[in-house]
Amino acid sequence: MITADPLVRVTHIADAADALGLAVTGAGGMQCLGEGFAIGTAFTVHQRASGGGQLRHREVAESLSQAGDIIVIAASDTMGATWGEAHAMRAAARGVAGVLIDGFTRDTTFFAEAALGPVLCRGGSPFKSVGRLETLAIREPVQIMGQTVRHGDIIAMDADGFVAFAPDDADRILGKAAEIAQAEAQRNAELSA
Repeated sequence: MITADPLVRVTHIADAADALGLAVTGAGGMQCLGEGFAIGTAFTVHQRASGGGQLRHREVAESLSQAGDIIVIAASDTMGATWGEAHAMRAAARGVAGVLIDGFTRDTTFFAEAALGPVLCRGGSPFKSVGRLETLAIREPVQIMGQTVRHGDIIAMDADGFVAFAPDDADRILGKAAEIAQAEAQRNAELSA
């Protein structure tokens, strides 16, 4: 399971990657439901609009994801919600760290009190996934807000957005992010004095 210094935010990780000259992808401009910062390993799901093909996001939430995963769902071409309260409860029971959706969720008010980490998405929709979505693939690369996320990438996310990077770069990026976060905390303490 991936962990970061408690002071680290997504902005620190993006700054660390820049400072180290390492490639990360990511985006902002999404709605954050729930609170806090989440970091984990991407479990990818690719969905599309459909009249009733097979859906596997329940299976991912209920039995395929692992503790510390961030479930990453690409479902941007439909108003059907790919996520909601029941999926969140299933994922939380497995120890999933959060959910990143290029698409919509239902039950948005539920996430303020949910045991699951943050859900980053395009927003809410009242329309269920059944009859509107189908799963094309799991554990394959997906496009999230125009950025490629690969199964197994490290994902960090909070209200500012998300970043994704290779697991091989995690120690360097997270170490540098901790240095940046601690320097900013010191600066903020001096500015507050």
